[in-house]
Amino acid sequence: MDNNKKFEDKIEREIERRLAARGEPIGSGVWRAASLFGLVGWGVAAPVALFTYIGTLFGDRWTTLCFILGGILFGLYNTYRFIKREIKQ
Repeated sequence: MDNNKKFEDKIEREIERRLAARGEPIGSGVWRAASLFGLVGWGVAAPVALFTYIGTLFGDRWTTLCFILGGILFGLYNTYRFIKREIKQ
């Protein structure tokens, strides 16, 4: 049993050393992917909701649709810039 514990400790130290050498925090893979997924979702949903609200203030159906389209394009552009920046890091 003692040898098994020593082996596990050795493996854990090796994993931590390799992750530290890559500059990534421990356990960052899954959480980073989840956070990126959430940020992309909010990055598109928030501008669409804001532009839709602004479009409804003007009262015309076609104006509202144009603002919705503008919100979608604005959100996608911001998301593209964000992902491009994250890939560089």
